[in-house]
Amino acid sequence: MNMWRHVVCLVPTVIIIGCLTTDQPLEPDWIVDQADVLEAEDKYALMDMLSGFYDSTSVALVGVTVESLQQQSIEAYTEALYTSWELGAPETNNGIMVLLAPVERLVHITVGNGVAWELSAQVLDSIKVEMANLFGAGEYRAGFETGFRLLMAQAGALTWNVDYTSISEVQADSLRSVGRILMTDCVITGFEEDLVVATDDEGNEIRLIVPMDVPMLSVEDVIGFSGRVTQTTPLHVQVLDLSIDFSF
Repeated sequence: MNMWRHVVCLVPTVIIIGCLTTDQPLEPDWIVDQADVLEAEDKYALMDMLSGFYDSTSVALVGVTVESLQQQSIEAYTEALYTSWELGAPETNNGIMVLLAPVERLVHITVGNGVAWELSAQVLDSIKVEMANLFGAGEYRAGFETGFRLLMAQAGALTWNVDYTSISEVQADSLRSVGRILMTDCVITGFEEDLVVATDDEGNEIRLIVPMDVPMLSVEDVIGFSGRVTQTTPLHVQVLDLSIDFSF
């Protein structure tokens, strides 16, 4: 019987720097093996895999093992570490952390908002099951490698570059803009069911699909955002990052 359990948590992200956990600081790296379950050659092979993926996609995917969760929930521990490391590009929130706690027999995947739009809970669950089966058999490199390849296949299938800096540029490209990223600023003019309606300084209108953790928004708020175009008529964008009171 496999005793490994797994959980998913979605949190916002920014770039790969700095680090702080509640009791034991961990220095950020592609692979941090505090629990010492990986052979040196396995660790370096996984690091090469992750750094190469980052170079080709800009997606910051990291793997961490810890000696203990220090009586914290794995969700709280991973969220604190993930936030302190500021994973992913700020405009796309495309970080991913896989955290393994061998003593507690837990594995957890945390993704930024940009990745969360593309990786459903069901997909993450299936990836965790694949990893947990291998971790439970003591196959730590294989567990990480399997999970990383599955996550890479999903996150790497998308573009993460900012392709447009105005709504007019998106409109000019029309259907070719679908799936690509716009970064600009607008004023909120209303709400339409679960959409935020906004207008830029040229009078172009856009409808924003915002993450659940975005602060309360109001009409006439000035916002800066980046998002992936999902529809062109009318223009819809899935927001990857959003700030309020962004200056024109």
